Amino acid sequence: MNPHDAEVGLSVFQLGVSFCDATGDRFNALSGITAQFKPGQVTAIVGPSGSGKTTLLHCIAGILVPSSGETRHGGVIVSSLGESARDTWRRHNCGMVFQDFRLIDELTVLENVTTPALFGHYRVPSILRDRARTLIRDFGLPERSIPTSRLSRGERQRVALARALLMDPAIILADEPTASLDRTTAASVAGTLEALATQGKAVVCVTHDDLLVSRAHEVIALKAGRMGPPAVDQFPGLRAGDLA
Repeated sequence: MNPHDAEVGLSVFQLGVSFCDATGDRFNALSGITAQFKPGQVTAIVGPSGSGKTTLLHCIAGILVPSSGETRHGGVIVSSLGESARDTWRRHNCGMVFQDFRLIDELTVLENVTTPALFGHYRVPSILRDRARTLIRDFGLPERSIPTSRLSRGERQRVALARALLMDPAIILADEPTASLDRTTAASVAGTLEALATQGKAVVCVTHDDLLVSRAHEVIALKAGRMGPPAVDQFPGLRAGDLA
């Protein structure tokens, strides 16, 4: 990773995404989205279901290619790269936390956390295995060899976070990271994301959680695929100057 890219962070410019519905008619999932996602900050993406939040997150990650506009990371126009190059860029720069976790239930915590290392190595290097064990301890996860399927939802969320951090990425992208968690666990996860930002990482979260929104440095509100002001009454913890 170019250090300059980490300093500049991510940005999207006039991003648009359109899809065809079941009848063949095209509709705009995103229109004219321009935003920056700065290192050292938590950015919350909010809005009602179907407003384009996850679509935007997937464009930021290079999982989706926009129909118009661009996603840029420093000097790299990520949206113009081919699929293989986008995969490589994401592997080196992004830690992804999916709403459904996407863990492999039959594997242990350690095996799940170390899976990103297997994309570039035949075996997990010892330095990454040691880092995984440190992350597991830091997140208070069980080190014994039990299937991940036996963990609570909160523990599974922490496994997903530890896995996202294994390669020490500059960018953390999380889709509803506190959804369906009890308030204590949600507060812990929100605190972890905030701490990652203080370490200089760019943290971007799709969320409906007012607790997480209240800790964000920037808030991007979507409605029907367009940016607009968030419903302040829905997020009473918003701080002055938070709105992107």
